[in-house]
Amino acid sequence: MSVLPTKRRRVHPVDEVLPVPKLAAYGFQHVVAFYAGAVLVPIIIGSAIGLTNEQLIHLINADLFTCGIASIIQSVGFWKVGVRLPLLQGVTFAGVSPVIAIAMANGGGTEGLLYVYGAVIVAGLFTFFMAPYFSKLLRFFPPVVTGTVITIIGVALLPVAVNDAVTNPATHEQDPTNGRWMAYAIGTLLIIVLIQRFFKGFMATIAVLLWMATLYILSGQLIAMSQIFEYVLGADRWVGALLGGVVVTVYFTAGGLWSSAWVNMVQLGVLLVGMLIAVPLALSAAGGWEAVQAAARAMGQLLRACRVRRGLGTIRQDLNVSIPQGVRVELKGFQDLGTMPQVVEREMERQAILAAVEACEPGPATEITALLKKSREAWGCRLPGWASLLGSPESPAGHPRLGRELANHARRVGVAGLLQSDELPAHGVSAEEAAAIATELNCGEADAFILVFEKKTLAKAALARACNRARQGGVPHEVRRVLAEGGSRYLRPMPGAARMYPETDIPPLRLARNAVELPPTLVERIAVLPLGAQQAGQLVRARLDARFHALVAAGGPPKAVARLLLHQLPELRKAGLPAPSEAVLGELLAAVADGKLAKEGVEDALAALARGEALPEQAASGAGELDAFIEQLLAERKDFVQQRGMEAVGPLMGAVMGEFRGRVDGALVSERLRVKLGEFLG
Repeated sequence: MSVLPTKRRRVHPVDEVLPVPKLAAYGFQHVVAFYAGAVLVPIIIGSAIGLTNEQLIHLINADLFTCGIASIIQSVGFWKVGVRLPLLQGVTFAGVSPVIAIAMANGGGTEGLLYVYGAVIVAGLFTFFMAPYFSKLLRFFPPVVTGTVITIIGVALLPVAVNDAVTNPATHEQDPTNGRWMAYAIGTLLIIVLIQRFFKGFMATIAVLLWMATLYILSGQLIAMSQIFEYVLGADRWVGALLGGVVVTVYFTAGGLWSSAWVNMVQLGVLLVGMLIAVPLALSAAGGWEAVQAAARAMGQLLRACRVRRGLGTIRQDLNVSIPQGVRVELKGFQDLGTMPQVVEREMERQAILAAVEACEPGPATEITALLKKSREAWGCRLPGWASLLGSPESPAGHPRLGRELANHARRVGVAGLLQSDELPAHGVSAEEAAAIATELNCGEADAFILVFEKKTLAKAALARACNRARQGGVPHEVRRVLAEGGSRYLRPMPGAARMYPETDIPPLRLARNAVELPPTLVERIAVLPLGAQQAGQLVRARLDARFHALVAAGGPPKAVARLLLHQLPELRKAGLPAPSEAVLGELLAAVADGKLAKEGVEDALAALARGEALPEQAASGAGELDAFIEQLLAERKDFVQQRGMEAVGPLMGAVMGEFRGRVDGALVSERLRVKLGEFLG
């Protein structure tokens, strides 16, 4: 008995189910690629139309939520909708420019975004109903046409990629001269291309995922290597990173790219498993995720309630520097911690140079006005043994430049600076005058002198400051202010035991809870505003709620005040017009509250006030004029009104507001139109 072999059914590649590891890798890469595009589009749109961070977050969430619904519809399908394939529906970049144009044409911000939503809904409906017919036109769009369109979209987005390539990811500032960020971008693109070129099959199709994992592991290895060399051997970090790169290169060369890639994947798996174990343990120790969120939210609200600034300039670090030949000097005010090593090195060099300078006993302050051709009052004093130590711009590197040190001390009393003997020819003092001054001050060949062009009292105070610095020798005990360029400048003497504030090493004092009056949080400030949550949040985040309360207390309607602060005044500033005073704004809002000015006429009134004109007389024209216009309009459009009935209110409303906008409140127009329309229809 013979058994015929069963014929194995051939599965089409579209319907093929891959093994779980490949499915997971493909799916993860697909989600990563989708997510980047889905998030980038709203970020580009939000930044272009002026959305706040909170509004941008809502837009991204709406984007992802909508993409999820569309993906479910495509995958599952219903009736004739959906391809019933596992497709992730993303966001097209083709609509970025039209969306931005629509939003900006309607005021930008959230108001412009409402028009975008309407346009998207209409366009979506049009596309949905036209799709069956449009599919018949595909034969007129060969690959050369669709490929050209996609290429144009890519070219239009090139500025975004180039800007990202020259932008510091830490500070978000563009620096085209720094090739580091461009090297990262080009390197990423090159590695992905190489992986797709030299790998085959499954490994080639997950090039993006492979590169992300490899980059993550390599960067971690290089950072770890650089820190080890720094802490153990005291070498610079770049040395450790360079040696680590050599080790990694040898490792890849010896083991082969293929084996190294798999080893890196295993390492990534170990790291991920470790994180999955460590994170829950840390959360449990902290009281759970809810406790962490609550603590972070409370801290954030308290900091924002105290108006704590964020970004560069919001921190200040101080440190003390001393070398064996010098003394302790306090450096205050590090705004950028990245400059700390440079500042410390400069301070060490400064102390090493000044350590060899001996103290001197300056001569008395002497008036030398008569010795100069200038008519300004001038005073000077002698610095014994300090010849050639004061320096000038032509002084060689490593010169003490004590003239600059003395000038910084003298400026503390309010003078512009000092003139000193080493640089007088460059400041309009002739050699003959300098010789006469030296003789008057009893200067020898080894002596220097300093000058101040001020009145007697201020000049003597400045010279006293400079002379006191000279008496301390090369490196005095002092507090210096850190400069942005990486140097430092004299700030004040080193505080002694009688300083005005306690030392920072005193143990902290525990205050009773009732002794600290906390400011209201953002949530509390939002809750007391008689507005919707969105408007109230915008006012509080823009720190306009105090001004809102003041204008409402003066008689302004809350909604009118909110619209004025959030939209109308900013539009006035955009137009280059000055904002009216608070008194004028109060008068304007009072007119709205009394019905003398319709809220629709506020913008025109603001523009008139900004131009210096009086408050426009735009009082409601009276019920008689409004009713007469409505009756005439109904008579002219009799057939339309009889056909539509009460549904004609909407179209007629536009016609009436076109005539009475700014003079009559819209609510009144709607009320009178409905009454007259009812009477007309019987």
